[in-house]
Amino acid sequence: MLLPFPPTVNSIWRKSRSGMYRHVKYLTWLEEAHRAVEGTLPADVTFDPVHVELRLYGRSRAKWDIDNRAKVILDFLQGRFLFDDAQVDKLTIRRGPLRKGLGGAWVILETMEQGALVCPAWPTA
Repeated sequence: MLLPFPPTVNSIWRKSRSGMYRHVKYLTWLEEAHRAVEGTLPADVTFDPVHVELRLYGRSRAKWDIDNRAKVILDFLQGRFLFDDAQVDKLTIRRGPLRKGLGGAWVILETMEQGALVCPAWPTA
């Protein structure tokens, strides 16, 4: 699925005298992202462990951290495709080429076989 370029996790919350609130840019992104997946939402969310691959395409040549965008997308997937973003057992994040003026996030979800991952160098006992 193709989502709009996500805001950084560092800018989604604002603080005021009355408490914390979501930034208007984040709320706008949520609306745009929901419209982008509206026709593709599954009947039920998955409860299986998943691999999420994110390919992030910037809007401009400005520098940005790819890890600050991942949490925003994972939170968005929760309740729409995943029961809980804690189901993500593998996360791959790649920076794609520039999409001038547009940006975007290509999201690929794959269910994984259940079972613990074991490093071959670890002792078995």
